[in-house]
Amino acid sequence: ILVALLIFSNFVVNAVEAQLLPSEGQQVGVFLGFEFFFNLCFSAELSANFYAHFFRPFWRSTWNVFDVFIVLISWLSMFGGNIPGISVLRLFRAFRVFRLFKRVESLRIIFEGVLASMKGVGNAFVILGILMGTWSCIGVEFFADAQPELFGNLLKSMFTMWQALTGDSDYSGMARELMYTDGLYVAAPFFVLYGFIAGIVMINVVIAILLDAYLRKTAEAQAEQRSRRRAPIRERLWLLAKVLCEGKAAVAAQVHAAHVLQASFKRFLERRRRLADKPHRSAMRALAAVLSASVLELFSEQALAQLSARERLGVLAALWSSRISRDRLKGGHFVHCTEQDT
Repeated sequence: ILVALLIFSNFVVNAVEAQLLPSEGQQVGVFLGFEFFFNLCFSAELSANFYAHFFRPFWRSTWNVFDVFIVLISWLSMFGGNIPGISVLRLFRAFRVFRLFKRVESLRIIFEGVLASMKGVGNAFVILGILMGTWSCIGVEFFADAQPELFGNLLKSMFTMWQALTGDSDYSGMARELMYTDGLYVAAPFFVLYGFIAGIVMINVVIAILLDAYLRKTAEAQAEQRSRRRAPIRERLWLLAKVLCEGKAAVAAQVHAAHVLQASFKRFLERRRRLADKPHRSAMRALAAVLSASVLELFSEQALAQLSARERLGVLAALWSSRISRDRLKGGHFVHCTEQDT
């Protein structure tokens, strides 16, 4: 939470700086002080993260690589004034707010859902591009003479179709002018079909792909939360102090030994439960054998023949649950159930 507040505060300071546009004097010093403070805080947080996930786990995370890149760019933008292209690097400081996606889980789920849907969305946009190209060629064929600034060539027509797709304000005026001023009534089915296929169907397909990816990421995040319960803050602080005092390797060995001991204790409890349940299982099998024998004696062939098919299947299911009665049922044909019912 503290790191997220720092990132958001840095974003607010950058926004104020962009609004005031200080060029000299005391204001520049104030914003440089803020920049130095935030860089120190982010560097300390990155160092702690690197120490906690040393070495491969740290670099396996794409978010950590992004954090390293942004922090290095921030320091270079402060002290690398003579480096060529440093003004371009300063633009990357605005991307520090994207680190909130890592810290705030709801934002991270949305961001990862969008990234996961890029393949499907890309395929949908390929189809959309093919539709735009097809309608652009038709527009050049029909409307190039009447509206050369809109349909004079393929690129102009593609841009016009993009405006129509986004619902630009010129969209309705464009169609009406072609119909009522130039007398080209073919513009009506042209724009109606394009608006339905591209503006309604394909855009909703893109939204459906994004929603599906978001729901899958949300379900995965909820399953991960259920499987991984975080320890209370007091225990985490105690573990951090223990790591700082004894070293990460020693604490990791202790944690591994504790996990092994816990697994052994669970296996011991499972064996005890099975041994305790063994007499009960034997007694239940004996009781089932007695009951099945009694049922077989009570229900003669004539009595079973008078039962309905559903009732006979119920008796068969009750008898089949016991191994002894099941063996007896395999050798007899007294249930009078058809092969389909069985």
